[in-house]
Amino acid sequence: MNRAEMEQNEGRGPVCGTRLWLKALGVPAYLAFLILLLGGVEGAARVIGARSKNPDLRMILNGYGQLAQGDVSRLRFVPDSALSYRLRPGFVFRAPGGLQVTRHNASGFRGDSEFPPKTDGTLRVICLGGSTTYGVSVVDNDATYPAALERFLNDDLRPEAWERVEVFNLGVGGYTSREILMNLKLHGLPLEPDIVLIQSGVNDVTPRFYVDFDLDYAHFRKPLQPLETGLLARTAFRSHLFLIAGWKLGLLAPITLQSRSQYPMPPAKEALANLNRNGTEAYRRNLAEAIDLAEGAGAHVWLLTQAHLFSSAFRAPDEDMRLLDEAYRRGLVEHNEVMRDLAANPAVGLVDLERSVPLASQHFEDPIHVTEEGNLTADDTDGRG
Repeated sequence: MNRAEMEQNEGRGPVCGTRLWLKALGVPAYLAFLILLLGGVEGAARVIGARSKNPDLRMILNGYGQLAQGDVSRLRFVPDSALSYRLRPGFVFRAPGGLQVTRHNASGFRGDSEFPPKTDGTLRVICLGGSTTYGVSVVDNDATYPAALERFLNDDLRPEAWERVEVFNLGVGGYTSREILMNLKLHGLPLEPDIVLIQSGVNDVTPRFYVDFDLDYAHFRKPLQPLETGLLARTAFRSHLFLIAGWKLGLLAPITLQSRSQYPMPPAKEALANLNRNGTEAYRRNLAEAIDLAEGAGAHVWLLTQAHLFSSAFRAPDEDMRLLDEAYRRGLVEHNEVMRDLAANPAVGLVDLERSVPLASQHFEDPIHVTEEGNLTADDTDGRG
């Protein structure tokens, strides 16, 4: 084909034909074409997101998708000046079908109703701890271990001297022994408990991963970071194309409690070296102070060690995560031993879940968090006190 023929045929191909068509129709056609193109790319991004098995991408799509709705009540935690963060009062999450419900009361703790004034003839138990006490692995409030314990003590094993038993869940995901101590001071003791249960251990391993270790954990904990929910951000967060691109470019990270309330953690090998350097002194001190406070208020303290199932079923996907998993296990074993030492005091009770809970995969959602069946199994174990 010579040059003249090429010039004569110019514009007859599909691409050139489209260009001439758009040129003839003007700016509106260009805008319509651009919208259709972006819509198609966005649709493809949504298909990719729906099919992705990458946990970080799934967390980004879900977390920022919630922010895109502009409803901060969907977020489980709120900033707190004394504790960095606490549970959002009035938070409600319903599982598909609506039969199982996670609900926080107006005081900001997991419960279907408010904590009533204490009455005569009532034995009051408060449960302090982190996510295992809160019950992060179970949706329904009734499936948490404090709720199951209340049913058990009222129906099967109610102490003869008491007309009824109340068990309140004051667990908050991510709380270390430092926050548990402050939670007891600020919110637990005003409830006039007769018995205080403290389940803690694994969350205190993380502060030991950091340099410049501070006994008050100020080197590790930061105030809960607020999330941007302006109109522009909400609009952008609705686009899976924007979210996937931001994730790929390293501009967006999953919205997690850890990223919002902790300083960035060192690399795995450095964290492991710091764990070896930073001992259990802070953990022991916080628990001992909590015991003294509760006993001074007339309450009897029971310590609950944490059970853990580190198995191939929960094997981490890369070497760094496997190093950290092993470090968490070692630190937790050390912290459980601190609890046993403190419970050598005859006035302190011990429920040794680490040694008494049957280690079966159906009892665990992951190495630490137990399922509904695991909570019921834990309630059947024998303690000493």
